[in-house]
Amino acid sequence: MAQPSSRHDRLVHRLAYILTHLFKGETLSPRVLAAEFNVSLRTIQRDFHERLVYLDIEQQEEGYRLAGGQSALRTDSDILQFAQITDITPLFPVLDRKLLSLLLSRHAQGSPYVVYNAPPKALPSVYGGFALITQAILDNQFIHYEIGGKTTHWVAPYKLTYFNGHWYVCGVMNGLIHAVELLHLRDVELSARHFKPDTALLQRMTERAFIQALPHFQYIKGILHPHQT
Repeated sequence: MAQPSSRHDRLVHRLAYILTHLFKGETLSPRVLAAEFNVSLRTIQRDFHERLVYLDIEQQEEGYRLAGGQSALRTDSDILQFAQITDITPLFPVLDRKLLSLLLSRHAQGSPYVVYNAPPKALPSVYGGFALITQAILDNQFIHYEIGGKTTHWVAPYKLTYFNGHWYVCGVMNGLIHAVELLHLRDVELSARHFKPDTALLQRMTERAFIQALPHFQYIKGILHPHQT
């Protein structure tokens, strides 16, 4: 017969295993867990329904998972991916799990770095649809918006680019590269129609010369394409 301390150790190990995998966003099968830990299905069900009752867990046909199907905690991989998405990674000689561990384990200390980038000269309007345009870029959806009292339709947004204190919406309209300062947009709408990005144009929008020309884009466009509306 197992000693109480032994049973307690096994319980702690089992619950720690369950919690670790739940917080990773995984769906756990009670039958698989019962077989893995050599306990009854009823014991595993008690783990979820009694011992972990204060967690927001939902039960599906496949098993148990945290409500919403997402991890309650962000991992190092999430942080590194966010750094890559927001183009922070090139600022560091190396940005990896080792550096994250070094930084995030020192909660009581201030930051060892100073990275200065001029903040926006004016914050984008709440009607400029920053989050909506972000969604449109990720999902390759057309947008419509109002600028200067006129409505612009069927813009395929490729990038939200921050340069020299301003955010710009860079994309394609009528087959031509299109860029406009986010600050001036109003009433952004997300279309149900999707577009296929042009990889050559997308590459062009990430080039240094293009980004540095953004403050003068409307003037340049007026010379090259005077009849584009």
